[in-house]
Amino acid sequence: MNCEKVQARLSALWDHELPEEQVRQVREHLDACGACGAAWEALNRLHRALGSDPLPPIPMDLAGRIVLAGRRRLQEKETAPRRRLAFPVFRPALVFRAVALAALLALGYLMGASSPHGAAAVPPADALEVFDLLPSQTPAGVIVGVMEGPEARS
Repeated sequence: MNCEKVQARLSALWDHELPEEQVRQVREHLDACGACGAAWEALNRLHRALGSDPLPPIPMDLAGRIVLAGRRRLQEKETAPRRRLAFPVFRPALVFRAVALAALLALGYLMGASSPHGAAAVPPADALEVFDLLPSQTPAGVIVGVMEGPEARS
């Protein structure tokens, strides 16, 4: 048996997982080969070092303490004040305004594309009448005001 095969079987030898014939072959090689013998001794030292410290005792109430800590954490999470966003993202009126603005921009683009002036043509002011109901301080009103120009909003 060569060194590569022996070193691949060292852990199995330690765990008593090899058949008797392989145990005999591996032990013969270990007696004859200094490098493999040193690897075997290193493995023995490692197992002794790992196995020398006893495991600390596990408290009998450990499972109960873990469950109790989890329940406390869940209660804290449920009773904690929820953080509000600085900008209300999902308010229905805001969503409606954004959809209306997108529809009007798309309509303006389509009207400009069919115009003899090309896609850069500005849609007529009456296409934007829906925004006349909105105060100029709203995002949609400000955008429409910029699109129409200052003289149209006065």
